Amino acid sequence: MIDHLIVSVGTSLVVNGMRMVEQQQMQTRVPILMGLLRELSREGMGEQGTGVDSDLVDHPFQYLRSSSKGIRAKDIVRAFDVLLKEIEEEEADEVYQTLMEEILLLLEEGQPGELSAELSTIFNIGVDEDMSKLKVTLLASDTGVGKFCADVLQAYFEGREAECELKISRGLSYGNLRSFERGLISYTNLLISTIESALVEKEMVGLVVTGGFKAQVVYSAIIAMLYRIPIIYYNELFSDVVILPPIPLKLDRDFWMEYKEILLWFEKPRTEWEIRKKWQSIPSDLEFFLEKTEEKKRQLSALGRILIQIYNTSSSLLYI
Repeated sequence: MIDHLIVSVGTSLVVNGMRMVEQQQMQTRVPILMGLLRELSREGMGEQGTGVDSDLVDHPFQYLRSSSKGIRAKDIVRAFDVLLKEIEEEEADEVYQTLMEEILLLLEEGQPGELSAELSTIFNIGVDEDMSKLKVTLLASDTGVGKFCADVLQAYFEGREAECELKISRGLSYGNLRSFERGLISYTNLLISTIESALVEKEMVGLVVTGGFKAQVVYSAIIAMLYRIPIIYYNELFSDVVILPPIPLKLDRDFWMEYKEILLWFEKPRTEWEIRKKWQSIPSDLEFFLEKTEEKKRQLSALGRILIQIYNTSSSLLYI
């Protein structure tokens, strides 16, 4: 039986929480949530080119119910991120804590599985309110709203006596592509190190990938299969949770031993002259792991860096 869940955290708590506030007429009990978007509107956010629809900040819940526009979850997340940045800049910790308490109130009075995709997944694999024997590691993105949702989930789990740890995947955010690629490497590193530590402790690990960026799922699946741990996913349209059993994959030791020196050499950008001087040519097997920089040098791509991370961190898997 799984006793340690590693969970990638998304933003469903924020989006679904705002819906619940409107549907259950809880506005006076969660004043920050209710005033969030209107406050942003008064500050002229819609006029500053942030991309948030002015109808959303003026009439948030009418906007959400509008069949002509549909639900714009990304606008809610973006607006929430702006508020969290303001809280951080003003060092208003008490406001952050109150905001957490408002979401926790929604979890207590509603159906937690309807508010949080992560909790929905966990409850659907048989975990109940008694979590005293459960260990949870939350892997959050490097965004304000991602960390906030993880903070709320951590408080929720600890309130039910589960052992819970929060880790941030540095760089995994809405920034430029290069930053996001570095964030994926950070996420991969955290995931591998968490799995390695859990296996040393003889824990039964399961990887929940319902939340988070879609790109995380690809690398999560590869790593989970290498370590032969189940991948757990749930969608509200499914009648049941999906648990992908481990597939017997393993790292190719011969590939690593043959190309390790070349790959490590490309951790720094190299000119074509340097490449020809040292290697004459690059094996075609490595093309997917290299990329050209703006200066027309060649270096490891994000995939190449993740490959090295997997091999370096998971060297024990080479001998399975």
